[in-house]
Amino acid sequence: MAEWPILRLAAAFLPERAWFDVAMRVEQAKVLLGLRDWAADADTIRRAFSLTDNAAAKKIAFRLAASRTEHFIQVLKSSGHGWNPEIQIEGRTHLDAAVAKGKGAILWYMPFCFSMVTKIGLKSAGYPFTQMSHRSHGFSYGPFAIRFLNPQLIRAENQYLRKRIAFDSDSGAALLRVRRELANNGVVSIHVGAWSGRTVVRAPLLGGWLPLAVGAPGLAHRTGAALLPVSTMRMPGRSAFLVRIGAPLPTGAEVTATAIRDSVTALVTHLEVAVRSAPDQFTSWEYLSDTTR
Repeated sequence: MAEWPILRLAAAFLPERAWFDVAMRVEQAKVLLGLRDWAADADTIRRAFSLTDNAAAKKIAFRLAASRTEHFIQVLKSSGHGWNPEIQIEGRTHLDAAVAKGKGAILWYMPFCFSMVTKIGLKSAGYPFTQMSHRSHGFSYGPFAIRFLNPQLIRAENQYLRKRIAFDSDSGAALLRVRRELANNGVVSIHVGAWSGRTVVRAPLLGGWLPLAVGAPGLAHRTGAALLPVSTMRMPGRSAFLVRIGAPLPTGAEVTATAIRDSVTALVTHLEVAVRSAPDQFTSWEYLSDTTR
């Protein structure tokens, strides 16, 4: 994270409209210095969209890398100086209806760049929620990042959360706390990914396989909480962001395995639409494997 001083300066002194340009220059410098290679992501993107021009796939991969770097600037701005982005929330009626039923709601957050925006937007709209996250949650898994950088992200996020429930390989105590939150009609956020549960399935997405932990749908099935898909993306041509809360995913099948399968199938439908609309903001290209593997 040698670029950290540059990102700090950008957060402190540059207007928001300049952040993405700074992030792109940082990513270009990484390529020139041999610190960044988008080849793997670009190849996955090319295969997913059946692109014949590899340059188009590389452009998407480059913009994704820049968006992720811009997210770091957003976190630094939120942490040290305050940040009030323009955020629109779509589908809040789904969350209102879930809370009105009294069994809580699980926000199943799809993997896109601007997760800080989700927290800011939902808190400002009056929806305090609890986030369930792995103990290694942060910018990176390296020792330096875990000790010095990741705590900055956690402190910045915590400003907008009701609370955080951390889990690791032994997640029993964390799950008990989450169930208590839902029993009290709370709202809990769980990220879509392979690290948010003990059981992982392979979900078909854009001609490949995406590994998904199914702790969220399993929890929704057992507790009766609504399972709502959530995505946050930059609106085309603007600095504004859109937080989209989808209709509840199906969780009511009598057999748990069937309920989980139904939830995953419905999530993938939402996810594919979102990825096609903003492939340069989807952060799980690296996990999407070829169906032949």
